[in-house]
Amino acid sequence: MTIWKLGDFATRPVVGAFEPEPDDMDLLSDKHGLGLQKSWLYGFFHDSDGLAYGLERNFVGSNTSGLFLMTQDGDHTRELNVHPDSGRSARGEVRRTLEGKTRRWSDPVFQKLPPGCFPEGEQPMDLEFSRDKLVYNEGDIVAMEGP
Repeated sequence: MTIWKLGDFATRPVVGAFEPEPDDMDLLSDKHGLGLQKSWLYGFFHDSDGLAYGLERNFVGSNTSGLFLMTQDGDHTRELNVHPDSGRSARGEVRRTLEGKTRRWSDPVFQKLPPGCFPEGEQPMDLEFSRDKLVYNEGDIVAMEGP
C-alpha cells in the first residue's frame, strides 16, 4: 500500500502546457493539494527590429520580487542578457485584485511611503490580464497592451 503525503507525486513532475485563463488561476483555491499563492507570469516578444525580449514577474500572494527583463542588447545573437532596468522595477507588497475573470497587480505599497523607503527610480507597476486582453505598464521600463 502506497501512502501519499500532501503534494507528494513520487518525484514525478506535474506539469502541462495550457493557455492562461483567469478561471484556472483561482489563487484562493488548491490544486493537487497545494495552494496557488505563487504565480509566475512570463513571455517572450520581438520588437519591430526583430530583437527578442523576455519578461518574467513572479508573485507570492500580493508580494513581488520585481521584474526580470532580458534583452539582446541590440545584438541579433541568440543570447539574452539581464537588462539593467530590472533593478528599477517595483518590489514588495502590491494591491492584488481578483475579480471574476480578471487578475490585476498594481499600486506598489512601498512607493506610498516616504522617500528612501524604496530604491530611487523604482517605477510604478500595473499588470492586468483577462482571457481577452493584457495591459502591462511599468513606467519607462515596459508598457504593452493587446489581446
